[in-house]
Amino acid sequence: MENRYPKQAGNYERTLNEEEDQRYGALVFGDICPLPPRLLKELAGRARRIVNIEQNATGQLAGLIREETDITCHDSIQTYDGRQITGGEIRIS
Repeated sequence: MENRYPKQAGNYERTLNEEEDQRYGALVFGDICPLPPRLLKELAGRARRIVNIEQNATGQLAGLIREETDITCHDSIQTYDGRQITGGEIRIS
């Protein structure tokens, strides 16, 4: 059976900018139903900043997370040109 919950941030954590030693984590969803609100709240409580990255012009995932958990993303990066987004396209300042 496929794991339907997001992969935890620690699985994807890596240093992107070694000079400033900034750490980033990611939650990657395969399915969003059922949404795990307890896990999201726990991980959000450890984050200094939450950025929604999705391939949707209207930010539907960020809206669903806000509706179900009261977690609001600080920023959002959205692409909607039909191409898969790459790490090089993600610029977080």
